[in-house]
Amino acid sequence: MSSELQWYVLCNLINGLPQIQWYVYKIEVTGDFLYIHSRSSTLAENTTLFIINAQGEFI
Repeated sequence: MSSELQWYVLCNLINGLPQIQWYVYKIEVTGDFLYIHSRSSTLAENTTLFIINAQGEFI
């Protein structure tokens, strides 16, 4: 189950990505980790994976 801190970081990330022309296309929760897959709006092959631990910190 995701922590409140993880969801807070996720919301901030989602609000910030459009400013640099990126968007979230997949979210996964495995154990204590939240995996956020994002993709460039201009080049679909440019992807990034953000991992957030239970304390709300990026790994």
